Amino acid sequence: IFCAKKSLTITGSYKLTLQLAGVNITNAHGGAAIDIQCGKRIAVELVDGTVNTLMDSSLGDQKAAFYFKGHPEFKGEGTLNVTGNLKHAISAKEYIELKKSTGTINVLGAVSDGIHCGKGENNYEHNFFEMKGGTINIANVGSDCIDADDYGTIRIYDGELSLNVGDE
Repeated sequence: IFCAKKSLTITGSYKLTLQLAGVNITNAHGGAAIDIQCGKRIAVELVDGTVNTLMDSSLGDQKAAFYFKGHPEFKGEGTLNVTGNLKHAISAKEYIELKKSTGTINVLGAVSDGIHCGKGENNYEHNFFEMKGGTINIANVGSDCIDADDYGTIRIYDGELSLNVGDE
């Protein structure tokens, strides 16, 4: 599936599973490539053997190319390539978790953070990034590679990280 100048927005109040199986979404007109506004747990499955590419525009007011109002849990042996041309590449208002079965997430670039999560509230239980497996490659970011907001925690249990931090 190729969606040029398009985006995917999901609203509602229920948990969901989003399977990415070879999508290529570039939102050239402002807004996230994928914007999930459910505020719940979102299981993101990177289907085995597929490459998925998401990119937002430098126009608009989106927080990221791949944005979650809730908390995403990544799994599946596929590959996800994300570029954030306005702010973050991937951002969640709550926690982000990579399960043991997660494949590869490549942040190819971001004006701000590569991966950003949390609400910025002290003692908020959902301010964390947790990696239990998979591979993350982050390069060409203008700020942090991984940011769990001001009061958050980054937990790395397993997996591989390649973080290319600039001169700053």
